[in-house]
Amino acid sequence: MTNEEMKCEAYFDSTHIKREDGHYQVRLPFITQPPNLGDSLTTALKSFSILEKRFDRQPKLKERYTEFMADYLDQNHMELVPHDDNSEQVYYLPHHAVINEQHTTTKLRVVFNGSAKTSNGKSLNDNLLIGPPLQSDIRNVTLRWRCHAIVFLGDIRQMYRQIWIDQQDVNYQRILWRPTVDNPIQHYRLTTVTYGTSCAPYLAIKTLKQVAQDENSNYRPEVIKAIMNDFYVDDLLTGATDIEAAIALKEDIIKVLKKGGFTLHKITSNHPKIESTTINTRQILGIWFNSISDKFELKIDLKHKGDKITKRSALCDIAQIYDPSGWLAPIVVKAKNMLQQLWINKLDWDDIIPQPLNQEWVKFRQELKEMPMIELDRWIGMSDKILKVELHGFSDASDIAYSAVIYSRIITSTNIKITMIESKTRVAPVKKISIPRLELCGAVLLAKLIKRVKATLNIDSNNVYAWTDATIVLAWLQKPPRHWSTFVANRVTEIINVIEKEKWNHVVSHENPADVASRGISPLDLPNHYLWWNGPSWLHSDKNFIKQQVDIPVTDRHSPKLASQLMGNLPKERVTQQRPFSISGVDFAGASKELKKMFEQSMINLSPEIAELLAKDSTEWKFNPPGAPHMGGLWEATVKSMIDFHRLSGYWVV
Repeated sequence: MTNEEMKCEAYFDSTHIKREDGHYQVRLPFITQPPNLGDSLTTALKSFSILEKRFDRQPKLKERYTEFMADYLDQNHMELVPHDDNSEQVYYLPHHAVINEQHTTTKLRVVFNGSAKTSNGKSLNDNLLIGPPLQSDIRNVTLRWRCHAIVFLGDIRQMYRQIWIDQQDVNYQRILWRPTVDNPIQHYRLTTVTYGTSCAPYLAIKTLKQVAQDENSNYRPEVIKAIMNDFYVDDLLTGATDIEAAIALKEDIIKVLKKGGFTLHKITSNHPKIESTTINTRQILGIWFNSISDKFELKIDLKHKGDKITKRSALCDIAQIYDPSGWLAPIVVKAKNMLQQLWINKLDWDDIIPQPLNQEWVKFRQELKEMPMIELDRWIGMSDKILKVELHGFSDASDIAYSAVIYSRIITSTNIKITMIESKTRVAPVKKISIPRLELCGAVLLAKLIKRVKATLNIDSNNVYAWTDATIVLAWLQKPPRHWSTFVANRVTEIINVIEKEKWNHVVSHENPADVASRGISPLDLPNHYLWWNGPSWLHSDKNFIKQQVDIPVTDRHSPKLASQLMGNLPKERVTQQRPFSISGVDFAGASKELKKMFEQSMINLSPEIAELLAKDSTEWKFNPPGAPHMGGLWEATVKSMIDFHRLSGYWVV
């Protein structure tokens, strides 16, 4: 952690308290006390005036907004500023609405802008510590959830608003509000952790973990572990191996959260005994999940586009393809490549995309809209009855992108289950590099992916296998990194630090699922693409898969010897091999005498002034004895060693 992150952690530990009602109370972690703030009321007044004008145009928005603020007042999450409060250190938060029609409960949420600048150019967020990153990677949370046979999910009701702010800091969370224009504008201050402040995510996640730590001695380790690891902000994704264990886990998690003033609601499960629900499909962490079929439902719902196709509209379409685990990588890589082409063409945001890229994008967008829904198993097959768990990773590269994909291979006494875990793609650099080097980049990408997945699933390294169809990559991995050029050596080192070279194998291109992601396919072909969703057929065999024998090319970092080149009609002295430095010291001494004699003769015909100047500044020639290299330092010693080497080898370069 950085010094500021450690400072934030220490400040939380020393200032947080647990109130009598069970809720936690925290302080705002300022960089300095008091914070460096100017006037913020003027900006807040302008922002509120704009908001009220918007209310006049959108009465439905005003109705929802007023209901939200009324709920804040009813729960005492904001209070009127007392008339006798003359605090000079204050900050007014502008606020606006964020609407999410897909949300099952709150369609509108008011967000407060802690980044609004004051008169001195500083904002509240500029003065706050943001704390260390406590949140687990969303892919890891999802992957751990896929390991449980029986699962349930839910979220904490109004998580931020269950954590109170110390009275010493509430004046830094002032807002302006009135339900109607007939009323005067009132000054309020927010009393809980607030959306829009930079420290809010840290304070919320840290408080949740603090609850688990405080109750550690009162509950089973599995319960505390679930709270510590299976939350993504306020969303819980956890489970167990059987129904009884899952029911007990759910009840204990609810009890622990209540100890900290949190309420778990909107609980859904893949088993009716855990939680019955009338809603079969629910969006969790941006992914649609069907609790009846226990499958993820992958679908892309693009909003209506305008008549003109610009770089801005294309990027908006791509942003709607939410795919954190890379399950849709073969179509996402096509979108990435098209976006790269837009940048290469140096188009402005609102320029019309030229042909033929325009036509290609229109076709791709239409295929996205027509792509059928894809179902992917949530459960990867983990249980107490498994005999072995393997990870098989594949990498590949093309001239447009390189990719990596990982499958789990769960072996039981009666079945072998292959499930796609994750994939990752990257477009090739604009500056062209060779395909072998791109293949090596793909292997690096796979190594990084395997490192994280292996740690998340706690898979033994002996059960991890890596596959590539590039024999040159296998050849690079066979020798120590120091044997190769810098580009290759750095990447080989990175790979073998994660996956031993003995775990790398060859797979033919038509059986390499990563080939699908590196080249991209039509969205209409993806739903039924067997290789992509299931891996090569031999992974499903109950027999031990046999490493394919392949001739690995012999490579060397040194350039091969070139054939003798034909040269033009050069003088004999230029094309005849001979010993270097063949002129002896005696020759140098004689040359010095000759030069001196020629200099004296030339001075006869010069004017006295020039002759005198040359006589004073004439060049003095000295003889360099053969033993000088031994007395001249490392450079001369190195030169001599090279001379000895060439003399012994009998090969001279002239």
